[in-house]
This record gives sequence, structure tokens and C-alpha cells, in this order.
Amino acid sequence: KPDQYESEATLVAQGRSLLASAVRKRLIADVPVGAFLSGGLDSSLIVALIRAARAPSETTHTFSVGFEGDPSSELPYARAVADALGTCHAEVVVRAADYASLLTRATAFRDAPISEPADI
Repeated sequence: KPDQYESEATLVAQGRSLLASAVRKRLIADVPVGAFLSGGLDSSLIVALIRAARAPSETTHTFSVGFEGDPSSELPYARAVADALGTCHAEVVVRAADYASLLTRATAFRDAPISEPADI
């Protein structure tokens, strides 16, 4: 029966509340917290929720990584979201010549095996 289910507006409000609560929990830390920002829907939503959870005077740091010469780079989208949300945004552009040495360093920082493409 259709009347057994919540309205769309109720479900949207519940989803928004759950996401905001999850983000607020992750902001509780004894070190600065930042966010990876690809410019896509998921990371943009998370960063918007971080900004909403913090005082306007509190800085939110975002980070993006792109690859030199990549025609499908998402850096412009990430930059646009960072500008719109007023984050302190940093970008790293990886050059092909630096890839091998950076992979070694990234693996050391990860402190775990490379397990998915986003790790690279």
C-alpha cells in the first residue's frame, strides 16, 4: 500500500539529517580535518555539509589531485565548488615524470597496500 511509506519530502529530510550527523561526527578530532574534493556530487555534498556544520569563521581545507595533460580533469569542477563554498583549496597536479616516485611515497603514507584506483 502506498500509504505505508513515508513521503518523498520526509525521506529527503531524514537522509539530509543522517548525512549531516555523520559528517559532524567525523569533524570531532584533535587534529585539523580536511576533505578530498573531486568536484563530483559526493565530495561536493560532503564539503557543503562540513561548511554548514562549522562556524563561518572556521576554515575548511579541501584538496584535489589531477594529472598533467588529462583532458577529462575534474580540477575545474573542484575549484568551482571550493570557490562557491569558500574553502581553503589546494591542488596537486601530478606530472608523468613524477609518477613512479610519487607512487612510492603515496604507498608509504597510506600505510597499507594500494587497494583501489583512487589510491593512485
